[in-house]
Amino acid sequence: MLRGVHDRIATELERIVTAAVRPEVSVVVSDASQVAFSDWKRELSTPVAAFVTPLSAGEGGESALIIEPALAFRIVDRMLGGTGVVAGRTAALTELEQVILGDLASRIVHTIRDGYRDLAEFSPGDPRFESIAESLDIVARHERLVTFDVKVTIGEDSGSMSFALPASRLARFAQDRLEEPDALPTPPGMARGAIEKVLLAARVEVGARLTSLRLTARDGARLAPGQIFAAPHVFAGTVEIDFNGKPAFHGAIGTNEERVALRLLGPAGISTSPPRLLRRMDDK
Repeated sequence: MLRGVHDRIATELERIVTAAVRPEVSVVVSDASQVAFSDWKRELSTPVAAFVTPLSAGEGGESALIIEPALAFRIVDRMLGGTGVVAGRTAALTELEQVILGDLASRIVHTIRDGYRDLAEFSPGDPRFESIAESLDIVARHERLVTFDVKVTIGEDSGSMSFALPASRLARFAQDRLEEPDALPTPPGMARGAIEKVLLAARVEVGARLTSLRLTARDGARLAPGQIFAAPHVFAGTVEIDFNGKPAFHGAIGTNEERVALRLLGPAGISTSPPRLLRRMDDK
C-alpha cells in the first residue's frame, strides 16, 4: 500500500518541480523506511538545505524536507531564470533564495501531506529554513522517524530529496485500522505486519535498581532528607535491569556522551544471598 502511495506522490512532485524549473523533471522513489531519529541525524552533515515544518499539537513534533545542497542550488538558480549550472558553489542560500525555495518546499510538503491523508493525516505549518544539521531537533532523541526519499533529475543532473515525519503518525494509522469495526477481512500476513508495527512502537517501562538492601526498623522509622547510608560491599556500577517491573538482566550503569547509559551484562539470575544491611553514616 505504501509503495503505491509513494509512487503517486512522486508523480505529483514531478509536476510541481517541473512547473517551477521549466525543463522536464524526473522524480523517482529511492527509499522509504523507519529509522531512529539519532541515526537519521547522525547521517546529516552541515551545511544542509532543510525546511522544517511544525505539526499541530499532538502530532509528534515537526516534519523536515531535506534537499541535497547542490540540488537546491540548481533548482533555485533555474527558478531565478538561470541555467542551473552551479558547479563548485559552497556558499549557503541567501535569504532571498531561501524564501523562493521555501515556497516550493511548502508545496512539496503539502503534496506529501495530501498523499498521506488516508494513511497518517498531519497538518504542517509554515516552513523555516535550517542550514545547520545539529539544529534539526524535530522529535525527541529516542523517537523514530518515517523517511521518504526520492531522486530528482533535472536534465543531466540529479540529486536527492528526503522527507522525514514522526513515526508515531503511521503507528496511529496502523492502530486505527486494527480497531476499525467495519473493515473488510485482512489477509493474515498483512494483519501480522500491522500488529508488529504497533507492537514495535509500544513503550516498555525500563527500570534499573541496586541489588536488594535492607534497613533496621529503627533507621526506617527515622528516615529524613540528608541522611547517608552505606552498604558493606564495594559498588562497581552493577544494577538489576527490570522490564515492566520484572527482572530481566543484570548490567552496569554509567554515562555515554554525558547521558545515563546502561550496559546489559547478562540475564538476571536468582539471588541466593540475603539482602545486605545499610548502615547509617551520618548518625552521631
